[in-house]
Amino acid sequence: MVDQLEAVRGPDFVARIRGYIADGVPFMPAPTTAEEIAARWAITDPEDQAFMLPRLSPQPTLTFSQPVRTGRPEAAELRREFVLCSESGFESVAERAAASGWGVHHIDTGHDPMITAPGELAEILLGIADSRTA
Repeated sequence: MVDQLEAVRGPDFVARIRGYIADGVPFMPAPTTAEEIAARWAITDPEDQAFMLPRLSPQPTLTFSQPVRTGRPEAAELRREFVLCSESGFESVAERAAASGWGVHHIDTGHDPMITAPGELAEILLGIADSRTA
């Protein structure tokens, strides 16, 4: 996963994450200011930033290097879905997901649609859930 982020976040970000992992640093620090939120996630609306600041927490660094394992064989039968946020820079990841048979859904927003496009994200997620119960 870390390698995939170079095209999105740049070599400095990848080097920093690799350093955290190599040094055993368990968490990547969360932003502590509105300016950091804008720089990291391009969320610039002051109300959104004020909502986010008290809710942010550090991200475990191993989420960048360890695959998800559910421990449940039936999970392998579930359809995979990818929500591509057009301003996130993850187009190459979405292309790989689509090539592997994943459903790809598009939202015209940045990396945090739950903040910047919650209604549209909810529609996509409900549509995915409905298609699985039909």
